[in-house]
Amino acid sequence: MNGNMNGKKIITAASDLTKIRVTGDSGHRPGRLLKNSFIRCLRSARGGADTFNSHPALLYLFLTVIAASTAPRVQAQACGPIPPAPCEIDSQFLNGRWDISNITGSYAINGEEEYDADADYEQHVGEPHNLFDVQGTLDVEMFGGPEENYIDVACDGTVTGKASERITGMITKTPTQHHVCYPDNFDAAMEWDVTLERSYRIEGMVTGSGQLEVDFIIEYATAGIDGNYTHDTDCFWVEWDDIFEGFDITGNDDFESVMLSGGYNPDARTFTPDVTHQGDPWLKSAANRLQIYYQPDPVEGHAPPMDLEYMPAESPPMPIYEQNEVLLQQAVIITPDLRFESSPKTPKVETVELTEPSVYLTSVPVNTRAIATVDWRDGDQPHEVEFTFSGMTQTVPASGDQAIFEFDAGMPGTEITAVPIASGERGQAFSLRVERTSLPSWAGSPGMWSGQAGVTYNGTVNWPISLQTTQ
Repeated sequence: MNGNMNGKKIITAASDLTKIRVTGDSGHRPGRLLKNSFIRCLRSARGGADTFNSHPALLYLFLTVIAASTAPRVQAQACGPIPPAPCEIDSQFLNGRWDISNITGSYAINGEEEYDADADYEQHVGEPHNLFDVQGTLDVEMFGGPEENYIDVACDGTVTGKASERITGMITKTPTQHHVCYPDNFDAAMEWDVTLERSYRIEGMVTGSGQLEVDFIIEYATAGIDGNYTHDTDCFWVEWDDIFEGFDITGNDDFESVMLSGGYNPDARTFTPDVTHQGDPWLKSAANRLQIYYQPDPVEGHAPPMDLEYMPAESPPMPIYEQNEVLLQQAVIITPDLRFESSPKTPKVETVELTEPSVYLTSVPVNTRAIATVDWRDGDQPHEVEFTFSGMTQTVPASGDQAIFEFDAGMPGTEITAVPIASGERGQAFSLRVERTSLPSWAGSPGMWSGQAGVTYNGTVNWPISLQTTQ
């Protein structure tokens, strides 16, 4: 602030002042110390600005005036910069978007299925059932690229996202025990190429360092089967090939709960977690509920008609399977071995700092700057930061890890928002509060003041008492 104190001009810089001291020229006796008002330097961008008049104890300036008979000069001591509001979760998991479009692993399938083909015939009660050894491996891959496979980690630890997954492989069902009608070497084996696709949204929380607990909530799923089907009815066996593609197996409220943990390195920006299912994987439920229909009494040598149906999740398991009536019976074990290979996708603003004071005079124009420091992560050139202040948006090219925003701190606005952009990927917005203080009534109106680079404010003050009186 520059002003006239009873005809004597004073200069006060508004740069994060801890105190302003007015002293006389050399050889003049400094007068008695007059403490007019007190203010703490703001150490946080949070909290509102108060005026000189309404809250003297919370003023931004600690003004000490030592009277002199000659023109005084002012010395200003600056506070440190306002630190940005921290992202609470960063100590456990870096916030922002992570690419999960790469996954490795598979589902191992093994077990035994039992069919009682003649359950409806009294004369065959107690006879051995048909037993089949079931084996298979289904590999997993994501499809749709990073745009369709990601998680967003918010500063409060909330995790959201979406993914699209394809599960493919072969399932074989080989007879180990036949009905008495057939010799031991009768070939009734089945081989199926299976394809399942699903798209799901992701919801959950960060629950530890490098650890997420999330639900995969199925929004759409399909199944396809291509292979040979064998069917036993009353001592004769029918075999035929069939293909089903893209059969809708979207169920109401289908989901699976998983923990993603391990392989977290915030310095290297990598996360390669194991996928641990909390309960049965969705694949097991889907395979148990995918029901296969067939003609009860096929004519020998003719392929009976087949159809598929997806049973509701609450459907009880069949007590006796007369034939191969589901993709997999519940007794079959499905063991997942999956691991994501993920990396941060979007850039992240680390800090936004004002280059000059932390507090400005309300409605007094003055040009100043803010500097955004950005972790660009995996983004490629070009880099830029989109700044918004006082209703106006400006995109600024970055130089290295920084972008400089020039603005008029006198404009009506209380917050600077910075959004990093790398190769079209937009990071989360970072906001910094711009603190202000109003001029006291004795300092006149904002129109009587002007700002200069520095930041220095110039104005005229009608001091209510003389300097001689304050000595």
